[in-house]
Amino acid sequence: MLVSDGTIPYGPGLESLRPARYLDAGGKERDVLVTVVGRPPAGTVVRVWVHRDGRVVSSSPDGLDALVLGVTAAAGIVIIGWAVLVGLWLTVRRRLAVRNAAEWTREWAEVEPRWSRRGG
Repeated sequence: MLVSDGTIPYGPGLESLRPARYLDAGGKERDVLVTVVGRPPAGTVVRVWVHRDGRVVSSSPDGLDALVLGVTAAAGIVIIGWAVLVGLWLTVRRRLAVRNAAEWTREWAEVEPRWSRRGG
């Protein structure tokens, strides 16, 4: 749906897509749709982020966003690393328990007849 002034409204009424023009690195004029807040008049300059291939993209994170992203990623890596180590520890512990149980059974088969005086 295009409004008479060329905007495409969406969201909770605060943002809309508006047609815009910019010059790319080669000096070629490009037409794109950009997200703007409110209803700025035609000719208003807005900051946009453009990918190398010419697509308009969301802005890079600011300092706080980058910090939160970094802390979240670090926490995720620590949690995943901890889970892998615990999994390895449980696997080794289980295998050792099985091996020890088999050794115990073998040794008991040798000793038990002498203790019970059934064997020789």
